[in-house]
Amino acid sequence: MLLVTLAFIVLLLTGMPVAFAIGISGFLFFLQNPNLPVTIPIQLSISQTQNFALLAVPMFILAGNLMNGAGITRRLLDLSNVLVGHMRGSLAQVNVLLSTLMGGVSGSSTCFFPPSWAESPAPASPTPPWKRGCSGRR
Repeated sequence: MLLVTLAFIVLLLTGMPVAFAIGISGFLFFLQNPNLPVTIPIQLSISQTQNFALLAVPMFILAGNLMNGAGITRRLLDLSNVLVGHMRGSLAQVNVLLSTLMGGVSGSSTCFFPPSWAESPAPASPTPPWKRGCSGRR
């Protein structure tokens, strides 16, 4: 175990990316223990790729890019601005309504599901209040 830890630290200090340092030091662990079956590292690496949330992230990113490219996020922003933009604290309310609408469009079961953050409406963020003529004072 000491060899694995030292190899991990040395690899990090040489500037290797963390993912590769973890992979190589993990491989060293399996080389140190010959009583472990050979199929365990392969089985563990394959089983980690079968996680549904990890498989969903690229699709949410693709959905977000398609919606931004097609102008859907801008239209949803305009809709939410029309619905709640006239109220006090409208910047926050527009953001909440826009997140809810984006969750509905993307098919996410909840609008705060972490992979759906990849398609967040950041490129189409609402206009700040001071640019719309609000002074910020009562």
